[in-house]
Formats: sequence, C-alpha cells, structure tokens
Amino acid sequence: MLRWVSFLCAISLGLFGTVMPNTASIRVGVSQISQIKGTVKWALYDNEKAYEQRTPAVKSGSISVSGESLTWEVTGLAPGPYALAIYHDVNNNGVLDLNFLGVPKEPYAFSGTSSSKWLPPSFNKAAVQVAKNTLIKISFP
Repeated sequence: MLRWVSFLCAISLGLFGTVMPNTASIRVGVSQISQIKGTVKWALYDNEKAYEQRTPAVKSGSISVSGESLTWEVTGLAPGPYALAIYHDVNNNGVLDLNFLGVPKEPYAFSGTSSSKWLPPSFNKAAVQVAKNTLIKISFP
C-alpha cells in the first residue's frame, strides 16, 4: 500500500517527466489582403528538411478571409525556430495556382526576412525564434 501511495505522489509531483512542458505560442498577423474572399492557408515548420519538402508541417490550417487583415494564434509549441509559409487561396480551390512558368498567381509570403522575389527564402531566413508569446507579422506583397 505504501508503494502505491509513493507512486501516486510521485506522479502528482511530476517526478516522472509529466510536468507541463515549457510551451510557446505564436500570434500571427497578416495584412495587405487585397481581395476579400477565399482563405489564407498556412503551414508551420520546425526544421529545414520539412520546410524545403513542404511536409510534414508541425501545424497547418486555413482561415476564411473576412477583411484586409487576419490574426490567429498557434499554441502548444516547443520553444525554438519556426518558419511560417502562407498563401491566399483566392478562388478557394485548395492549391496555390501557378502560371505556365510555375510562378504563383496567388499572393504568398513567409515569416522572417527574404530578399528574393522569385524564390522562397531558406529555412534560416524564414525562421523566427519562438518563445513563450511570439508575434509574427506578415504582409502580402
């Protein structure tokens, strides 16, 4: 009986690694949405390989466009670097539409900094160090 009491006390005190992890969150703000229709699709990556292959994302989702700007929150993240990729699916067909040269016809953007208009930034340039409460602001070009 004493062993069970000790075991239950240890669990309740978190001695077996069950304490709440140090979680982080991101508040995303997107502005300069030119067409008030469709959805903004987003994917969050925590490593270079997943980011470059666009799979698997740590978290992803879509937000209905209802104005010239949007905000949402992503919670339950481990602190560390993350890269966010977004695009405005204007016609709501679920894919980023491209022209015959492979250039996106719908607005897209990334977190972090990028100097290239034609290529997506590297993970290191797109990555933002996420801590307890991190704000990421993105504007569509």
